[in-house]
Amino acid sequence: MIKDFTTEPIFKIPDLKEIQKEIEDEKEIIVTEYQIRRAEKRLRFYQIKLEETSNCKHIEKHPSESFEEFIERCPLSVPECLKKIEVLSKELKRYKLVSIPQNPQEVSISTTITVDDSPFNTVRRLNIVGDGITYPDRSEIPYSSRLVKKLLGAKKGEERKFTLEERTIHYKILSIAAYNPRE
Repeated sequence: MIKDFTTEPIFKIPDLKEIQKEIEDEKEIIVTEYQIRRAEKRLRFYQIKLEETSNCKHIEKHPSESFEEFIERCPLSVPECLKKIEVLSKELKRYKLVSIPQNPQEVSISTTITVDDSPFNTVRRLNIVGDGITYPDRSEIPYSSRLVKKLLGAKKGEERKFTLEERTIHYKILSIAAYNPRE
């Protein structure tokens, strides 16, 4: 019997998702000192939870508490904690600290900018941070976002007009300051 090689690959085609993951695992993540401290705090949180969860095996359910109350005292499983710790540890190793400009003259990482959003007659405050953990509720936007890439290098008083996701954006830079996460 003759074997048909046209249907069998001669060599294994690498999985693109695996290759992309390997590249992402090695890529540096530019962050501010504040973002590093935040990630370290989260790592410590999961390390403490791991210890608490490990101790939960020896804790018995009190007769007066419900099962849900018992679970609340020990919310994460050991594998969940270990996975979170592993992911955060790998991420922290990839972090590269960027210095914070003291008196920035142009839009860059670790700056807070105030912009006039012309079409909407609103003033917005944007905090440009690294690619680590960001909090949108604090108006933190990673410097690698498409919006920030359009604003990088702009100086106070400069106007930038561009299209982003089928929307025309017209910003005038009103102020630029060093980002202070405590404000």
